[in-house]
Amino acid sequence: MDRLEEELSRCLRRESPSLDFTARVMKGVRARRRPVALWRRWALSSALAASLVTGVYIRHEAAERARAESAKSQLILSLQIASSKINKAREAVIRSAREDPL
Repeated sequence: MDRLEEELSRCLRRESPSLDFTARVMKGVRARRRPVALWRRWALSSALAASLVTGVYIRHEAAERARAESAKSQLILSLQIASSKINKAREAVIRSAREDPL
């Protein structure tokens, strides 16, 4: 092996951590943790609540729109049926008037 490989091997060999390793890491973690400001928590909660309310509102509006479209389709169909029946009745009246004039 050349010198670089030996040095890399020496640097990268497995080594047990020192006894205070965990304590030092946890001390560093605690030192970096900053308490979240109360206004940030409040803002985050408010934003979450607003997004939930908005989602519920959008879902409700979509359901209402679907019901309105269904009602519209039913109304158009019933008007077409009524128009057809009125036209048939009109034709019968006209035919009857032609066949039996007073």
